Amino acid sequence: MKKFGYAFMMLVACGLGCAACTSDDDAGSDGTEGVVTGTVLETDEIHVPKEGGVYKVSTTSGDNLYTEVPPQIDLDDVFGKEDDDLLDVEPSTSVSEESYYSSSLYEDGFLANSAMSVSVEVRNKTVFVVVGPAKSKAERTKEIPFYNREGKVAARLLVRQDGDPDLVTEVPRLGNAGVQAVSAMANNMAQAFESYIDLEAYYVGWSDDPRWGMPLRPEDPRVSECWTNFYKLINYNLNIQRADLAQAGCYVDYLAVFRAWAYYQLVTFWGNVPFIPEDGYEPGDSLEQLSPTEMLPSIERSVKAACGGLDEKPGVALATDVNDFLFVSRDVARAVLAYTYMCMGEWGEAETLWEELAGHGFYALAPYDGEYHGGNDWVFGVWNSNQEPLPVLTYTDVILSLAECKWHTGDKVGALTCVQDVARENGLDAADGSPESIRDIRSALRLPGYFAFLKRNGMAQAELHLEDYQLLFPIPYNDVLALGGMIVQNPEY
Repeated sequence: MKKFGYAFMMLVACGLGCAACTSDDDAGSDGTEGVVTGTVLETDEIHVPKEGGVYKVSTTSGDNLYTEVPPQIDLDDVFGKEDDDLLDVEPSTSVSEESYYSSSLYEDGFLANSAMSVSVEVRNKTVFVVVGPAKSKAERTKEIPFYNREGKVAARLLVRQDGDPDLVTEVPRLGNAGVQAVSAMANNMAQAFESYIDLEAYYVGWSDDPRWGMPLRPEDPRVSECWTNFYKLINYNLNIQRADLAQAGCYVDYLAVFRAWAYYQLVTFWGNVPFIPEDGYEPGDSLEQLSPTEMLPSIERSVKAACGGLDEKPGVALATDVNDFLFVSRDVARAVLAYTYMCMGEWGEAETLWEELAGHGFYALAPYDGEYHGGNDWVFGVWNSNQEPLPVLTYTDVILSLAECKWHTGDKVGALTCVQDVARENGLDAADGSPESIRDIRSALRLPGYFAFLKRNGMAQAELHLEDYQLLFPIPYNDVLALGGMIVQNPEY
């Protein structure tokens, strides 16, 4: 998988081994090469539903087939050599045992317990295959070799079983390769959000960094850095997902939430952004550039589908264990879904989600200064490259977002209560619960997400003195050039 833009030019290695690159769980695991011609099965693949079943496969040759290497006659013994044993039996492994899964994406022992249950017998030149109910949410495959009398592989049968999406299983912790891969994804997320916060701070006037100039230009390195970091996050995420789906499909819901965050942030800055197919992108493939009216509903669908697989628990503000980072709470999904609804103007849907998040009692307001003080006022954050806390979602933002939704749905009293709670905690004043009051508090506290707030409330142009076209950032020049017309630059750049 190639990283987007600059990232497309470099191979992303996630340390998950070949399991990420093959659709067969244990193809070729018998150690033989090739298939002897002459003995074949009437089919070389059977498809099994999640319920399992019994299947018969006839042979189209008169030769016998064996599920193990048959005993071989030692001619030296026949001609009177010193060895007393007439038969030499080669060691083999029963095909009814699932023994392949050696990848360490998951903790030790997990795959052995969730392997496809397959037993095989050959009677009267007919192969009988018995497959038990699916023990994985993902599709599983098993290749079964059959041997002729000489011990050569004469045929192979691929058994492909549907996963059971409703299967309730304990989610495994990460194995060694999984820890490495998710740690890399966490680093990508930290870099992406750090560059996002820096770029926003400059654009809204919170930073006077002399390295910046206005208006933004497609060749600005920090524009490219932010864009590329989010696509690196998406691509690492998809690498892990493909490895997961090739085995047991345990982490799909969690990974979907991280991708949704990345796409949401990209939309708030650039509007029209490329969508990376879940099965991967290679140079020369076509690539869709989705508008916000296409991307936001896509985010909505993916997060809603993921919510049911996430635990109802307090968010881990700053994970020190990579498993805690990956296994995000349902509140993190609620937040990105609520932001998405707010951008779509569906204030009532967003209000419900913020109410659910605030109603748990998991979190509490505290004075916000951008630093983490060990309380429960952060819902989710990451560590930056200097091992400093970086906020992704704070409870201050939750309550101000709830106030914004209440104002737009007509609950002016409820909006005022929320705004006053935040203002009181931070030593500020609030005249009412209007977007103007929320703007003043967000600006005073320098809360991330300020630019998106201004845009969805129609304030960005007047507040930041922007032209219409500056509501979107320029797409990095190198990516527009490298993709040969598949993506279109935003207007006026």
